[in-house]
Amino acid sequence: PYTLQQCGHTFCSACLSAYFDTYFDATISYEAFKVTCPFQQCRAVCLMRDLVAVLGFERMARLAKIAFQIYIRRPENNLAQC
Repeated sequence: PYTLQQCGHTFCSACLSAYFDTYFDATISYEAFKVTCPFQQCRAVCLMRDLVAVLGFERMARLAKIAFQIYIRRPENNLAQC
């Protein structure tokens, strides 16, 4: 089991990892890309340390790259990825 530090909800580590895997999609909108507690009544934003603990550093780095790609696509940004 793994307990999220922001809200205190506990989940199976494998299930939490699978839930976080749903965010490995660069086509998600900026508004939808908020990694939150999977408990429906909670939805607290997950802390970076929880993501690293569950996903590991390499997968977390991939997720950060996806988050950046999503961020620069926002219409109000005049940015491009090099």
